Amino acid sequence: LGRDILARIVHGGRISLTVGVLSALGSVVLGTVIGLYAGYYRGFLDSFVMRFADVQLALPFILLAITVIAIVGPGIDRIIILMIVSQWVQYARLVRGSVLSLRDREFIQSAKAIGVRDIHILFRHLLPNALTPLVTFTPFAVVTAIFALTALDYLGYGLPAPTPSWGEMIDQALQLE
Repeated sequence: LGRDILARIVHGGRISLTVGVLSALGSVVLGTVIGLYAGYYRGFLDSFVMRFADVQLALPFILLAITVIAIVGPGIDRIIILMIVSQWVQYARLVRGSVLSLRDREFIQSAKAIGVRDIHILFRHLLPNALTPLVTFTPFAVVTAIFALTALDYLGYGLPAPTPSWGEMIDQALQLE
C-alpha cells in the first residue's frame, strides 16, 4: 500500500504510550481516593468497596473490553475510560492496605487528638506515606495498559481503522504471510 512502516510504528507507539500513561494516571487517582476513604473509614464503605473490587477482579479484562466496545463502539477515549475503570482496583487495594497499617499509628492518633479534620489527615498524613508502593506499581500498569491496547487492536476491537496501532500492524503482518 506504499505506507512507511517505521513511521506507523513510531506513531502507533505514541498513541500506545498516551493510552498507557493516561489510563495509569486515571487509575492511580481513582484507586487512591477510593482506597484512602475505604481504609480510613472502614465499616460498610470498606466492605462494599472490597467486595465490588473482588467481583471486578474476577472478570477477565479482555472479555469485558470486547463486550463494552462492541456495545459503545471503538474510540481512544472509550478505551482509556475502560482501562481506568478496570485498573483502579489494584491501586485501591494497595492504598487501602497502607492506610490500614498506618491509621492506628501514633502520629495519626495525635493528629486526631488535637482536632485535625479527617480530610487533612487523609491527604496530608496518610497519602504521602502510601505513595511509595504507588510509584513502584505505576510503571507496570502503563505496560499492562499498552499490552491490553495491543491485544484489543489485534482482535479488531481497539482503535478505529485509519489510526496506526501496534496490534493492528501485527494483525496485518500476519495476514500477509
